[in-house]
Amino acid sequence: VRGSNGDRESPLPDARWALDQIGERFGDMPVGLVGHSMGGRVALRVGDHRTVRSVAALAPWLPPGEPIPALDDRTVLLAHGTADRTTDPQATSQLAVKLREEGVEVEQHEFIGGRHSMLFPAGAWHGMVAEFMVRTLLTSQPGASGS
Repeated sequence: VRGSNGDRESPLPDARWALDQIGERFGDMPVGLVGHSMGGRVALRVGDHRTVRSVAALAPWLPPGEPIPALDDRTVLLAHGTADRTTDPQATSQLAVKLREEGVEVEQHEFIGGRHSMLFPAGAWHGMVAEFMVRTLLTSQPGASGS
């Protein structure tokens, strides 16, 4: 299914299936999820899967009342461009506050003037996510820094 399909939420079972397959094949290997827009929404919603160590949600689509599971022992990156008119940068900031209040380690980045496409400055977006994933996946414990 392309996009959201209401109450059926087809992307969620598909993502959980893929994570189950990774877990079966690779055991305890830590997984990092990266999603943009609706993909960010999906990454956050399945971030509670046993294999997931870190989640990067980029310009996530966060409808009002979006249920985000407990993301204990995970590190979350939330990033949004301030000029995004497709998804709401304020909703991302509000989610960062909520997750921090729940004890989740959250890194938040704003790209001043950045739009939804993440093309300008593409290198900065890509570099931020790559550094985050390397740092969070190549550590002995979730949320620890180092390499």
